[in-house]
Amino acid sequence: MKRDIVAVPPESGGVPAPLSQATVSTVAASVALDFTSTDRKFRLSRLKNHSARSGVSFLAFNTLGAALWVPVWTVLGYTVGTYIGEVYDEIARYFGYLLIGLVVLALTLLVRHLLRHRREHD
Repeated sequence: MKRDIVAVPPESGGVPAPLSQATVSTVAASVALDFTSTDRKFRLSRLKNHSARSGVSFLAFNTLGAALWVPVWTVLGYTVGTYIGEVYDEIARYFGYLLIGLVVLALTLLVRHLLRHRREHD
């Protein structure tokens, strides 16, 4: 199965057209040329070294998280599974309050952000 890379020009609202191989090659060459400066090579090597460390720690934390979450959800599913009707009724009963609380929280965070943004620009 062959897949084409597609692009949507900003002025068109229609169907995206496939990019030609020459366009893809030109974009790839320009990206490659962008990383040829010495400073960028240095930054790229530092990033590479850091991401190797980060990958190992990510793997360790991801494994730890899975080891903790799987038993929690398994026990929770087993326990709640027998009473799912009652649990669903309780959730449905308080869902409106939860929704109102989330809307109030979102509006509070939005107002806080706007006030900080306005204070920084005054």
